[in-house]
Amino acid sequence: MSAPRFGLIGARRVSQGLGPFIARDIAAAGGVVAAVLGRSPETAREAVQAACRLSPASEPPAATADLDEFFSHGLDAVCVLTPAGTHGAFVEAALSRGCHVLAEKPFLWFPELDWVATAESLENRFAERGLVLAVNAQWPWTLGPLELALGRSVAGAKRLSMGQQPASKGLQMIGDSAPHPLSLAQTILPDIEEFSSLEVNAKSEAEISVVGTLRGEHSELEIEMHLDGRPQAPDAGPRRAWIEVDGVRVERCIRPRDYSLFFRRGTALFDVPDPLTLRVADFVRQVARSSKKPSTVPARTISRRAALLKSIADAWAK
Repeated sequence: MSAPRFGLIGARRVSQGLGPFIARDIAAAGGVVAAVLGRSPETAREAVQAACRLSPASEPPAATADLDEFFSHGLDAVCVLTPAGTHGAFVEAALSRGCHVLAEKPFLWFPELDWVATAESLENRFAERGLVLAVNAQWPWTLGPLELALGRSVAGAKRLSMGQQPASKGLQMIGDSAPHPLSLAQTILPDIEEFSSLEVNAKSEAEISVVGTLRGEHSELEIEMHLDGRPQAPDAGPRRAWIEVDGVRVERCIRPRDYSLFFRRGTALFDVPDPLTLRVADFVRQVARSSKKPSTVPARTISRRAALLKSIADAWAK
């Protein structure tokens, strides 16, 4: 079987964009990045240049700003890396052309519409066509090193807390940050469906906390999110995060010299393989193995996470 062919939408490296790294990881996993779609021919070419700097290719991806031309390159799958409010249209375009999709988080983000119903519909239609629909949630891919750092399995955990330092503010900070603890909570307790209690507190648009209880059919998980988007000092280094499970806390740290990750608990350090690389490699494997046979039972991970995120956004709005 020939290597699966991938297209990247919105792959230019602006702010914290992941396009060049996803292109690198697709190639490392045995896929081919065949095309890049940008807002203009210039931005598409910039994205291709950035991708080729990290992962030189004998045949660089085609760069285009035309959607039909983008899909004309025999694509098996698409990575949607544009701002979240634009995801829906691009995911629909990929579905109509029989392409698998990996979308950046949050999957859907347009508070004035019912994005939960949209997510459920997309899950159904992708499953009906035997296509993979995935979201780039990276924290579940840190689970092995996290459990080593915690000194315990997260199975059966009763309380999960996470602190983050996002670059955004207000409602956008919730959209950017909340999918991380929510995806990890779903990994710990896969049957979680809703909040049985929820409170969102804001000292300011840059300091927000979320406290609640997630409930599934057979389990509950208390959850806290602490989001601190206040400006950092120029020499503060990479933004940090911490995670706490049943009272045991570890810090997620980044080495400035090479941006490798590690967990720290006290003086003990635990290296973390790049979760983006693992997430992308899994998507490439799923695409390569897919027979596009229809499934009658779609996974509900994406729409359930969307519902939980919308509950937090609605509580913020009140």
